[in-house]
This record gives sequence, structure tokens and C-alpha cells, in this order.
Amino acid sequence: MLILQELGLGVDLATDPESAIRWVRQARYQLLVIGGSDVPLRTVALRLRHAAADARIVVIGDDRDPLDGLAALDIEVLPPPVDVNALMRGLWPAA
Repeated sequence: MLILQELGLGVDLATDPESAIRWVRQARYQLLVIGGSDVPLRTVALRLRHAAADARIVVIGDDRDPLDGLAALDIEVLPPPVDVNALMRGLWPAA
């Protein structure tokens, strides 16, 4: 969250996919960053893409979850391990 705020972006945090999807539909975010879910990240990313067709979606990769093929749906994946500098480089164009 701090990284996003340093980039000058407003930030909301949802701890579960259902809350995130409800907020995405209401707030019409331009950037969605996904990571650290108990639900497979691929599932969350696909549901969010459906809910927010025009948003930029970035998934912070996880070794437990294969994320191949998401680029075809305009979903970016930052493969693990992700350090702060890589995250900043990956998100900088959004600012």
C-alpha cells in the first residue's frame, strides 16, 4: 500500500476476493494489484478482469499458483520473487 501511495495513487485494500469485486464494480478503479489471496490468484484475476474490463490488472506472482496465459487477457504478472524495486518499476507507468 505504501508503494502505491508513494506513486500518488489513492489506495483501498480488500482482504477477500468478494469484497474486492464489489468495490471494483462500485469505484471503477484504474489499477488493481492482486496478491496474497487464499483463493487461487488466477481465479481472482479472471473474476476481476470480468468485473473491470478497462482496468490495469497486475498480479504479484506466487510460486503456488501457475499464472500462464493471463497476458492474453491483458493481465500483467510480476513473477516471484518480487522486490520493492521490481514492484515500483512494474507500477510506475500507472502513476
